[in-house]
Amino acid sequence: MRPRTIAALGALCAALGFAGEVRANVALEMEQAKNSYEAGRYEEGVERFRALLENEDVPFDNPEDLPRARAYYAACLIALGRVSEADQQLELILRDHPAWRPDPVIFPGKLVDRFTAVRLRLQSELESQAIQKQREREEAEKRQAAYIQALEQLAREEVVIERRSRLVASLPFGIGQFHNDQPVLGATFLVSEGIAAGVSLASLFAYHAKAAEAARAKESERASFNEDLERLRMQTNISLAVFAGLAVGGILHAHLTFEPEVRTVRERPLPQPPTTPVATYVPGGALVGVAGAF
Repeated sequence: MRPRTIAALGALCAALGFAGEVRANVALEMEQAKNSYEAGRYEEGVERFRALLENEDVPFDNPEDLPRARAYYAACLIALGRVSEADQQLELILRDHPAWRPDPVIFPGKLVDRFTAVRLRLQSELESQAIQKQREREEAEKRQAAYIQALEQLAREEVVIERRSRLVASLPFGIGQFHNDQPVLGATFLVSEGIAAGVSLASLFAYHAKAAEAARAKESERASFNEDLERLRMQTNISLAVFAGLAVGGILHAHLTFEPEVRTVRERPLPQPPTTPVATYVPGGALVGVAGAF
C-alpha cells in the first residue's frame, strides 16, 4: 500500500475516533450535569449546563438533547430563584423547538408550570413563527415542483440542429429561399424567374425560326423579316436580362439571410418506469399489484 494511502486512512480513522470521543464526552458531560441537578447541587449544575450549551463545538446528535439540556439548565436556575434567566432558556427552547414539551415525570412541577407560562406569553409569536414556517415550506414545495416541471420539460424537448449549405443558397429559382425556410419568397422567385426564362427561350427559338425562314426567302422578300427579327431579338435580350437580374437578386438575398445552423425543438415522450407484477401472500388472502422503480 502506498504511503499516501496509509496516511489518508490514518487521518480518516483519527477523525472518526475524534468524533466518537466528542460524542462520548458530550454524553458524559450531560450525565454529569444531570447528576449535579438531581443531587441538589444547583450551582454546580448551572455551571456544568452553561459550559455544555455555550460550547459551539459540541454536537448534539440527538435532536432532543439540546432542549432537554436547556430545560435542566432552567430547572437549576429556578431552584436558585433566578427565574428571569430560566425564562430566557425556556424562550430559546420554544423558539427553536416549538413542538417540544417537558415531561412532567422527569422535570419538576415548577419548571413545567414556568414553561407553560412562558409558552402562553409567547403564543402569538410562536403562532406567527409557525405560519411563517408553513409559508416557507409551501414556497419551497412550489419551487421544487417548478424545478421538477422544468426538468420534465427539458426531458421532453429534443433539440435538432440542421446544418445548411451555402452552395444550395447559390442556386436560382428560389431554391436558396426554400433552403432558408422562406417559402413565400421562394415561390415568388421561382415563378418570376421561370416566366422570364420561359419568355427568353421562346423568343430565342422564335428568332431562330424567323431567321431560318428569312434565309429561305427570296432576296427581295428578306427585308420584310428584319422588323420581326429585331423585335424577337429585343424580346429575347430583355427577358434574359430580367431573368439574370431576378436570379442574381434571389441568390444575394439568400446569402444575406443565410443561417448556417437552425435549431428546432421537438417533443419526445418521457420514458415510462419499468413495472413488475407482484403477488404477496398475507394471512387470510393475497395481495396482487405492480411494482416499479423511479
